Parts: sequence; structure tokens; C-alpha cells
Amino acid sequence: TLVYNTGRSLRDYLAVLSEWEVLTPDVFVGGCGTQMYTFHPPPSRAAGSGGGEAIAVDRWMEALREGWDKEGVAAAVSGTQALRDLYGEIEEKHESHGNNLMFSARLP
Repeated sequence: TLVYNTGRSLRDYLAVLSEWEVLTPDVFVGGCGTQMYTFHPPPSRAAGSGGGEAIAVDRWMEALREGWDKEGVAAAVSGTQALRDLYGEIEEKHESHGNNLMFSARLP
């Protein structure tokens, strides 16, 4: 079994798949661990050939959603005076926009 684990999203991985000529994994873990996908049909092992359709592993994402409050985390981080004193305005990084399971802050 071949597994890729990266901070990059599935979209980013698929965009460079043929360019980099890498093997398609059986399992893709991305978005800093917030995304997990398998491929159906399973991938061939030819570099850059791609696998089938990426299928989200819903039970993984459901487990992460349990007890997670992105808005609450964002408010706590941006509302912490000590952090604002050190870094000024704290903003969400582009990489975590659209990913409800991740909050990544941009610090100046």
C-alpha cells in the first residue's frame, strides 16, 4: 500500500500529478491531515498515470469534525491580546480557506 501524506490539498496534488510523474497512491492524506482519499478504481503503478476517481474517506473527516469549531479557534487566536501585541493583525492563511477542518494563521 502506497500512502502520501502532505500539507497540500488533493486539488494541488492532482494539478501536479502528471507534471511530476509520481506514482498515484492507494491513499492520499492531505490538507495537513484533514483530508483522506482513496482512489477507485485503484491506481496503476505507472508514474503520472493517475488512479481513478478520488473518493473521500468520510469517516475520517467526520471524526475530525467532532468537537471542532473553526470559527471559535479563529476568534480565540485573533482575539488573544498577547498574540496581537507580538504579531499585529492575525489573518487566516489562504491555504485553510475553504477547509472547514483547518485554521492556519498568517503571522507577519
